[in-house]
Amino acid sequence: MADPFLQAAGILKLIATAVAAGKQTYNVTNEVKSAPQHIRTLARDLESFNSTLVQLHTLFTDENSEAVMEFMRAKDSENLHNVIENCLIAFSEIDNLMAEYKSRTKEMDLSTWRRIMWTFKEEQVTKLRGSLLSHKMNLAIAVALVNA
Repeated sequence: MADPFLQAAGILKLIATAVAAGKQTYNVTNEVKSAPQHIRTLARDLESFNSTLVQLHTLFTDENSEAVMEFMRAKDSENLHNVIENCLIAFSEIDNLMAEYKSRTKEMDLSTWRRIMWTFKEEQVTKLRGSLLSHKMNLAIAVALVNA
């Protein structure tokens, strides 16, 4: 069995990466001031999601925490690692969606393009929001387990 301290350090590094990526994704999404409602809702979801990541990061920065070490010994670290990697994938998908929007708006009339593009992207955004919610619930469970 791997050393729980090393596992916790690896998870902490991954959480820190996810916190930074989440903030960056939120900032990019939040920049689109004239975005339709479903994009503004996605930005709020990202803000809320990031607060859960920050809470988990705070728990893992206390390396002397017996609760964190117990969590790592219980083989939950691999599950948490997978959840955080899935979060990073979701952030990347959102970034790609927003990058596509930003690059195209420079080439076309903004108001016409926004109406066309966001009509077709609403379903994709809804799926991404569902994915974020699922990952957030998994992170909340991890926070609860560490705090138990």
